[in-house]
Amino acid sequence: MRRRWRWLVLLAAVALVTSLPAVVGAIRHSLGVSARPVSAAELRQKILRSEDLPYAGYAEAVGGLALPVTGNQFTSVTDLLGGRSQLRVWWRARDDWRVDQINLVGETDVRAGATGTWTWNYESNLAIFDLNPAAQQVRLPVAGDLLPPELGRRLLSQATPDELTTLSPRRIAGHIATGLRLKPSDPQTTIDSVDVWADQSTGIPIRVDIHASGSANPAMTTAFLDFSTAKPSASTTAFSPPRGGRTEISERNGLTDVINRFGDAESPPTLNGVRRNSLLPGIGAIGVYGRGVTEFIAAPLPGRTARSLRAQLTSAPGVAKSPSGLSVSVGPLSLLLTGRAGQGRTWLLIGTVSDKALVAAAVELARYRSAG
Repeated sequence: MRRRWRWLVLLAAVALVTSLPAVVGAIRHSLGVSARPVSAAELRQKILRSEDLPYAGYAEAVGGLALPVTGNQFTSVTDLLGGRSQLRVWWRARDDWRVDQINLVGETDVRAGATGTWTWNYESNLAIFDLNPAAQQVRLPVAGDLLPPELGRRLLSQATPDELTTLSPRRIAGHIATGLRLKPSDPQTTIDSVDVWADQSTGIPIRVDIHASGSANPAMTTAFLDFSTAKPSASTTAFSPPRGGRTEISERNGLTDVINRFGDAESPPTLNGVRRNSLLPGIGAIGVYGRGVTEFIAAPLPGRTARSLRAQLTSAPGVAKSPSGLSVSVGPLSLLLTGRAGQGRTWLLIGTVSDKALVAAAVELARYRSAG
């Protein structure tokens, strides 16, 4: 269950320097599609149980970053979420898959095996091996996190029965899909609903729409345009570094590791009356609070990271200044960078909760900071 929640933390980690992209996408569906009646609880269980089933296909997500944040640590994230993500996937098992991310300038392939993952970049002629990346509690997102099966199952993993209703079936990517709508019950949420469409025969999600409160269009959509439940061949997912290519071993010294090592604080057990998410113990400095699709994080930023983010937010359009710090809302995400430059510890608060909820959390952190 724990791994299903990592992407929500990743999304929050991305928000250290980005915002949830506004995605515009649509798949035409035929009228008159029929499917066997199924309850919301049954459909949710079928979707969650589909994680070990094979599939292959082509998916697209289109997004746009709202904050002009740059730097070596953030380039891959802005490339992933800042435009059209074209993803080809061959999924044999959780430890045997391949995802190719295609863009205008080239292609990056990620292939997972029992001992770790290879990331192969054609343009740089570089293959990077990451030993058992699943052991990482917090990491920045990768292309595979945008796939409808991965995203759909994670978003439904903590939904309660009273938050779920079924939707009329439709045809997506040539398959009859049964729909499940999640409407979070938390009054502080900025998510209006999440629609997950799953292949009727297997329960594998093939489209996900995330709707922000007060918006007519989805804040995020990811969907298959071509989809198959046939098991890909082993040769498709296997990888050996090509002759003449460069190879490296990942050192895992990304932004979240830096925060955990140099953040100079540990997030409190509760904020604004919300407890830390028990499914993600031992994260360290970064605290994740809430349940389901209504979550926020608190991260104490090291000095250099705080100064860099503050400088970029100060000049970014749409950012408001207040006694609590710098704040901005993009779609369902609210972000607050506490304090002022050179005045004590800086906390980053980000999540799918209201601005008022983050301000209340910042007030508590100010007292917590003084006590620390």
